[in-house]
Amino acid sequence: MLSVARFARISAQFAITAKPPLPVSARFSTAGGSSAVDKLVEIFEEYRAANYNQTLPSRYAKEVVRAADKDGDGVLTKEEISEVFKNIGADSEMSAGEIEEAISALAGSDGVLSSEEFVSVLSKK
Repeated sequence: MLSVARFARISAQFAITAKPPLPVSARFSTAGGSSAVDKLVEIFEEYRAANYNQTLPSRYAKEVVRAADKDGDGVLTKEEISEVFKNIGADSEMSAGEIEEAISALAGSDGVLSSEEFVSVLSKK
């Protein structure tokens, strides 16, 4: 859940004037119940609820991928996801190992996490 202090820090950074989000009550059923995947999705969903609550989850997911995939190769790496977390003030929410675990759980049969796979996961509610 997004703490009030973290919300205040993010709000100040992006000049947001809104109330802190309510806790995300719905859990996502992703990748066989991987807790790392659930945590990753929840972090992005909490940020969406706080900052993009009028945006459709699918559009938000595409914006996240666009921001993350700096090299434009269509593959999301641990470093790219970590950079997005840093940019939204969530860099202390998941360890590098947890991000790797989430990527492994979400990756297709080719072993890499494509932009399309990531959009699909973030778009589910």
